[in-house]
Amino acid sequence: MYNQMFRDCTSLTDAPEIMLSSANASNCMSYMFAGCTSLSSVTVHFKTWPKASYLNNWLSGVAPTGIFRCPAELPDERGNGRIPEGWTK
Repeated sequence: MYNQMFRDCTSLTDAPEIMLSSANASNCMSYMFAGCTSLSSVTVHFKTWPKASYLNNWLSGVAPTGIFRCPAELPDERGNGRIPEGWTK
């Protein structure tokens, strides 16, 4: 679906708001923002983490610090497929 959509877009600073539904397919957002070195703001609306395969490396290679906006219920999980290390939730 959105697999690699913005990959290596170095001028992107704010990600478009992310909506996921149970209908989204596996790997739908893999590498979506990978290599977006200026990306420092992401907003999601899901309250539970999708399967890891949905978000594989979706935020790898983004800015070392940033803001991750999400519902309070979303667990604060870091690393591949989750919130980047160095970002605030």
